[in-house]
Amino acid sequence: LSEVKVNPSKKLILTGSVDRGPVALDITWSVDEEEFSDGLLLEDVVRTSLTDQIDRGNGTITFYLVVAQNMLVAGASYVFSLRAEVDDILGQSQISVVANKPPVPGVIASDPTSGSVLSTSFLLTATYWSDDASDLPLLYAFGYVGSSGSNAILREGTPS
Repeated sequence: LSEVKVNPSKKLILTGSVDRGPVALDITWSVDEEEFSDGLLLEDVVRTSLTDQIDRGNGTITFYLVVAQNMLVAGASYVFSLRAEVDDILGQSQISVVANKPPVPGVIASDPTSGSVLSTSFLLTATYWSDDASDLPLLYAFGYVGSSGSNAILREGTPS
């Protein structure tokens, strides 16, 4: 069973294909563990139909499952299944999805801690942040939010 790590703040799009044959098939998307944000169920967080029926025939039909952004719980694992069924005969494909967790926060420091606009140079440092090895390197951005609510990025990159 393949496993994929995804960003839970983005929508998840899964694609499955079913080959048509001599009989009509009932198609169903499902998930083994239903631990979605706010205690919602799969049918509450998807933007596509969970069930369909295809007539007999030739060719391949593609089915999509779209889970809305911010619905996967960070750190949770999900096993999604696409099933094709006729009578008591079942064909199934699965994928394991892990919702990425944010990094463990560290410390942000400024030296000096106060100064005058456009005349004081500040050194900003971010230390002790950590994440899963597969998510490295960490990316950062330093910026500010003005009193009017506007914001600006001053510097972004990766640690040296």
